[in-house]
Amino acid sequence: MSLIYIITVSDGEINSLKKTLNSIDEQKYKKYKNIIISKNKIKLLNNNLNNPKRKFFYKKNSSIYEAMNFGLKKSKNKFVIFLNSGDKFFSKFSLKKLSRYINKKKFNSCIMLVSVLKNGNDYFIPTEKTFFSNNYLIHSSFIRPPDVKDFGFNINNKITADGEWMKSNIKKYGIKKIYFPLSIFYLGGVSNLPSIRSLKMKSNTGFLSILKEIIKFILFKTLSRDLFYKIIYFFKYKKMTEIEISKVKKFT
Repeated sequence: MSLIYIITVSDGEINSLKKTLNSIDEQKYKKYKNIIISKNKIKLLNNNLNNPKRKFFYKKNSSIYEAMNFGLKKSKNKFVIFLNSGDKFFSKFSLKKLSRYINKKKFNSCIMLVSVLKNGNDYFIPTEKTFFSNNYLIHSSFIRPPDVKDFGFNINNKITADGEWMKSNIKKYGIKKIYFPLSIFYLGGVSNLPSIRSLKMKSNTGFLSILKEIIKFILFKTLSRDLFYKIIYFFKYKKMTEIEISKVKKFT
């Protein structure tokens, strides 16, 4: 069976990290290694951190992309997936679902599965049209095959580093898209809420990109958070029904 490296980047906030690690530890597929990189020291009092499949690294003052690159170097030429602190796998069968593809003989392709957006008690899944488009969904579960020469993320490009890394690997290995929820991405973090910081980060990305961020910023300041997300994701995502959620969680 193929070994999967799960790279988790943390800011040191223990409750968010515990949620992610619990999600990893309950997986039915056990052939994995978990690498945790944190820019702040974490008290090693949590039983999750004593898992022999897990290694913790303290990287003071590292940016998220520097931490992710460190995780790639430690992945030892294996299949890699990022599951950052605060996010989690959709169910205890998530890695088992993934393993059915990567354990096929001579399988050596990138894989993209669905990352469900969660806001409060609601789950939102990209439409099939959005998921299977030629664009790269940053909020997705992206798995890179074994690669000795993965140069990682461009730490100087804080806006499109994720997309560039994905595009580079897809060009090298191809891509298999599977319309099935693998992980949950919780809305409300720095990466998806417009702010003064996000405006500054996009200062060199062109007029249209800056204008789009300004409009998002105004909407966010004017509307409630729930209404803001409904407008932003209305055309690309749809709300999951209780039946759909239950079906995925019971997958074997």
